[in-house]
Parts: sequence; C-alpha cells; structure tokens
Amino acid sequence: MQSLTKDIDVDTQAYRPAIVFLNGEYWGIYSIREKVNKHYLVTHYGVDPDNIDLLEPTTLYIPQQGRGEPAIEGDFEEYNALLNYIKNHDMSVSANYDYVKTQVDINNFINHKVVQIYVANDDWPGNNEKLWRPRKAGGKWRWITFDADTGFKLYDHNTLEWATTPGSYPHPDWSVFLLSALLQNQNFRNEFINRFADFSNTIFRQEVITQRINEMKEELEPEMPRHLARWKDSIGTMDNWYKNISVMSTFAQRRWSYIYSQNLRGYIIKYFNLTNGKTTISLNVSEQGVGKIKINSIVINEFPWNGIYFPDVPVHITAQPNPGYRFSIWSGITPADSVSIVTSLNGDISVTTHFEPSSSTQYPIVINEINYRSSDSVNPEDWVEFYNPSEDPVDLSRWVFKDEDDTHVYIIPQNTVIGAHDYLVLCRNASLFHEVFPEVTVYLGDFGFGLSGTGELIRLFNDQGVLVDSLTYDDNPPWPEEPDGTGLTLSLRNPVLDNALPGNWSASSPHGTPGEKNDVFIVGVDDLDESSIPGIFILGQNYPNPFNQITTIPFYASEDSRVTLEIYSILGQRVAKILDEYLPSGYHTITFRANDLAGGLYLYTVKAENFLKTKQMVYVK
Repeated sequence: MQSLTKDIDVDTQAYRPAIVFLNGEYWGIYSIREKVNKHYLVTHYGVDPDNIDLLEPTTLYIPQQGRGEPAIEGDFEEYNALLNYIKNHDMSVSANYDYVKTQVDINNFINHKVVQIYVANDDWPGNNEKLWRPRKAGGKWRWITFDADTGFKLYDHNTLEWATTPGSYPHPDWSVFLLSALLQNQNFRNEFINRFADFSNTIFRQEVITQRINEMKEELEPEMPRHLARWKDSIGTMDNWYKNISVMSTFAQRRWSYIYSQNLRGYIIKYFNLTNGKTTISLNVSEQGVGKIKINSIVINEFPWNGIYFPDVPVHITAQPNPGYRFSIWSGITPADSVSIVTSLNGDISVTTHFEPSSSTQYPIVINEINYRSSDSVNPEDWVEFYNPSEDPVDLSRWVFKDEDDTHVYIIPQNTVIGAHDYLVLCRNASLFHEVFPEVTVYLGDFGFGLSGTGELIRLFNDQGVLVDSLTYDDNPPWPEEPDGTGLTLSLRNPVLDNALPGNWSASSPHGTPGEKNDVFIVGVDDLDESSIPGIFILGQNYPNPFNQITTIPFYASEDSRVTLEIYSILGQRVAKILDEYLPSGYHTITFRANDLAGGLYLYTVKAENFLKTKQMVYVK
C-alpha cells in the first residue's frame, strides 16, 4: 500500500522483504516494516517524542467512558474533549465544523478513511486504528493507516456503511461516531465524496492496483518455493499462494463496480442518495507541456484525461501554468476567464485550458514582510507575508513553510491560490491575528512554531520540494533593529529587490501592513546599489524531475546574451548540447529529449557571459 499512497497525505509504514537466517539456519522471507510508535513520528515529523498524544482506541478502551488500555503516549484528554464537543454541537453548522478543523487534519482524516474503505478492511475501525497529535498550540490529530491484512478480498463488502453505522465488533458505536458526525456537514460530505472520485480515477484504478500486485508477486516469487518448503505445515503450497494472489487481483478488477456503479450495488451513490448518478469529465490542454490542471485534490499532467465524478457534488478545477506560461482562458466551462472554478456538472463535459507565454520568473512568490516579535501592548503573534509580483495567479496548495528547524513545518492547505499582484499572510495564531487585523482576509494559520526574536532562516518550498524563496533576517545591524519588540515589522522596500540583503529592508509603521503594499515601498530602484538588484541570470530546476523522455529547463536572463546549454553524465562526459545561440532578455524554456540515454542522474549546465550554473536532473526510463 505504501507505494500507492506515497503521493497522498496518508501515513503508512515503510516496508521491504528480507531473507532471514538464524545462526546459519534458513528462516524464510520476513517483512521489515516500520513500527508505529513515537520514534516513527520523530522520524517522519521531527516532533518532540515527550510531547505527543499517540492513541490506539479499541474495544479494550472506550474513549467516551475513559476506561481500558492507556494511551501509547500521552493521554486521551484532548481526544475525548474533541469527541464531546462534536457530540454536543451540530456539525451541519459551519462555525462548529470550522472549530473541528482547527483540531483535526481533515485532509489526512478523509484520505485515511477512503483508503480503509476501498481496501475493505473488515477488522476496522474498532481495531487497527491509530491517531496522534503534537502537544503544542495548533497541533492537529492525524491518522496512521496500518494492519490492513484482512483487506483486498471482499470486493462486494459495503465498508462505507460498515464505517458509519453502529454495530458489533469491529465497528461498535464509538468507532463510527467521528466519521458519521462529520458527514452531517455538507462541505465535509462533498470533499469526502470527491476524494473517493479522485482516488478512483488515479491511484485505485484497476490497472494501477493490478500492476502493484504483479510487482510484489514478481519480487517474492523466486524465493517462495524455498520459503514454503521451510514453513509448509503452516502456509501450504505454491498453488495456495497463487490462489491468494488471484483473490487480490479479482478484488482489483471488481471493487469499483461495487463502490461506484450506478446500479444498486454502487454503495457511494446509494449511501449519499446521488440521484443524478455519475458523469465523465474530459480534461485537456491547448498545447502539451505548457501547463497542468488540478481537479479537487489531484493534479493532472498527462492529457487527454478522463475521470468519473458526480453531478450532485460540485468539483473544483484549477489551471496550473508551467513556468514561462500563464493561464489565458477555458473552453467548455464557465466562467471562461477564471483560473479556478467550482462547478456543478449537468452531464458529461469536455474542458480545455489555454495557456500563453509569460515573462514571469519560475517561482515568483516573494517573502515580503515579517513580524517576528510583537510589542507587549498589541500582540497578533508572529506572521509572514508573501507577495505574488507576477501577472498570473499561483496555486500554493501543499507548499511548505519552514524556519531554520526542519521539524517546524507548515503545509499550506489545498486550493490556496494567491492572485496576481496579491498577498497572503501565514500566521502563528490566526485567532490573535484576526483580533488585531479584522479587515485582513488573506491569511492562513496556525503554523504553530514561533519566529526567533534574534533572527533566523525562513524558507518557502513548492509542492515538489523545490526552494522558492528564503532569507536569514537578524535584529542587529545592518538589518533594521526597530522591529524587535516595538510593534514595527520588517518590510521589503520593493519586491524586485533581493530580499536576502539587509539593505533592502526597512521598519514599517506600527503593526505593519499585512495583506497590502508595504508602507516603506519605493517606486524606483535606480538610486540603489547595483548589488541590491537581482543578477543577470537565473537557472531554474527542470520539470518534471524525475522525467521520462522529455523535460523542460527554464532560465531567466535580464540582458541579451549568448547562451549555451549542455547535458553531462555524472562522470562529467558531455552527452548533448541543446542550445548555443544569442537570446534576448527575458524568460526562456528549452525542451530536452533524452532519446537513447540510459536512465540515471545527469547534470545540465548553462553558460552566459560571466554566468555559469549547473543543476541535477534524474532520467527514469
């Protein structure tokens, strides 16, 4: 399951098979698998192992009654408080649901439930259920998916009803309470249904599951005769092994017809009373390689693409231009000029997005204002403002904000788009920020960790882990000293300036200008030192990376210049020269076709006047 879920927000255990010998005696195939404990959370999230709640609610421990097995780490106090809140508040009311979202990582919760329901785990949810939270401000509950060994066999099992309807073990009333309660909220309900559709159209397609089953079979098959000979009394024969694999393959072939079909067997349609059945969305781009389309939680980058969705449930479609392009217009959907659209379907539709060349740099988002130490009298807590200086909206979904501690991570929520020439504020404490700035609407939170009052590194990464912007501020000269506890903020004088240089920052007026142009903004840059202005050349990371056959290399030149672009093997041998010509200033993209090259790590080098830069890329055949 791990390889199927690695690209979605589901916590699973890493796994690999191993051949074991004890004192020289053959002991067969064993599975090396991560253990779900506090060390798992330290490894994956960098949390303080002494400040977490890690729970495994089972029939041995009924949370609402507070009896039975203790918590693995921490206690059940906050979890019980969450359940009691939901029990005493109507989840169909938006304000009540919004509070729950401050306590629960909703995206992870939905993904976990959808995965368990798809695999038809009938030893769940009253068993094999673990959840955790960091014990700190803004810490949210997340679920860990594990021990689904009873799944992948009962392809006609109505696991959705099982997971939402009180019954006997293993789905007693307390184990289905949270999901069934949240499904009373229309926004959660729509997101849950759309997540089923997203996954059915991607990671849980029949051919994807079948391919993964065959890969695991081929990996284990050569060793199985010896393993079975060692354990023949308890496991059986190769014929039995093949029959078990056949059961899983049959599951992959038939599962979605029972979950998803329009007849009475399709229990998604039946459970949610989706009277209009289902429909097909066809997505395409006007030209290959110029952009992608995001639908709900998934990003499509290979076209044309078809997916099945439900007319009763609105879908969210967003155009995502590749570097060097901007969104132009949609055909087949309205409003045609909106980069992001929420629409209800009235039958099968075919949608194409059109992109046009843009001179915007690859990742234009700029760290523009920082509040790292408020005054004692007015304290909105720490916040950071981002600015989009380009002409195009930028989708920040699942981008990552960090300080210098890699364990301090804030993941920007899905469907977060920052408009052209617009702002977005990330807050340590959104409630306190809103109290001080009630007029500001472009803010998110809570990122939970504080920014150092003595200066530190802050970073923004895109959803592929590529560093977009970073700087290390300080509270001592040459950095402005006034923002250190006086109520003033650290403000960039102009977004075109290099924000890594202290001379390009000033102290703002009291409490800053979140969500709008900085009050220290200067119109011209002619009077500034040349060292303040971005350099002549910027080399971007190729995309996609890793790539298969074709990839695009972006770069930006602020002056006309002769540019050479060459590809080298990891041993330093030149394997291709793909550009050698005089180019005008501006943004450029060059397409590289790997052709007959072997798969592996390669280097691409750009030379222009006094500029020389090299980056790595990975070719996967």
